[in-house]
Amino acid sequence: MKRGIIFLAGEFLSLPEDFRISSNDVIIAADGGYEHTTRLGIHPHLLIGDFDSLPEAMHNQATLQGIPIKTWPKDKDQTDGEIAIRAAADLGCTHLILFGAWGGDRLDHSVGNLTLLETCHQLGIEATIHHKGDNVIFCIPGRYVLSGMARNMVSLIPITPKVTKVYVSGLRYALNYETLMYGTTRGMSNEFTESKAIITFETGKLWLIWQGKPTDLLGYMNDVCH
Repeated sequence: MKRGIIFLAGEFLSLPEDFRISSNDVIIAADGGYEHTTRLGIHPHLLIGDFDSLPEAMHNQATLQGIPIKTWPKDKDQTDGEIAIRAAADLGCTHLILFGAWGGDRLDHSVGNLTLLETCHQLGIEATIHHKGDNVIFCIPGRYVLSGMARNMVSLIPITPKVTKVYVSGLRYALNYETLMYGTTRGMSNEFTESKAIITFETGKLWLIWQGKPTDLLGYMNDVCH
């Protein structure tokens, strides 16, 4: 497993409690995300983007520090976030954590970053967006195991017309092989009642959101048992 950590230019306060960046992690800053890494005292392995949101002084600083920089034109067909994700794939990353992917002054970028979770899946990457204690992943049919604390939120949000045979355990509100429909909120605002939750479904796609650490996803299996 090769883990990549991408810092984007959205809202970012601090790393999650007990979260550690290892020497084996690949760190990528996308445009204004370099301001976040600078504040943390982290030198990214790559700085990438069209640099419309990074002050020129900081760009010069990165150059002086010898950080590899890849500059893209402002007129392009991909956001800096997508470019950073594809760069991580090219560097062999199989897991990604994205910070700064939500908030800021661009709602379109926030929503677009959520859709990029499916791009990560298509690239063979398991990706998590972390924002202020919340995490979101893109899910295809299978079994997902989460670690969590009592009363922490868990939400299942369909992104296909329907998600079928949804079952959960370890959560307050039961879902017993039920169907969740796109455009409804039936799967939102559940809560951990145990230290581990299991979520399975048979067809469709969804976003799984939970309060906790980005490393709380303990496992995924694609052989759903009924």
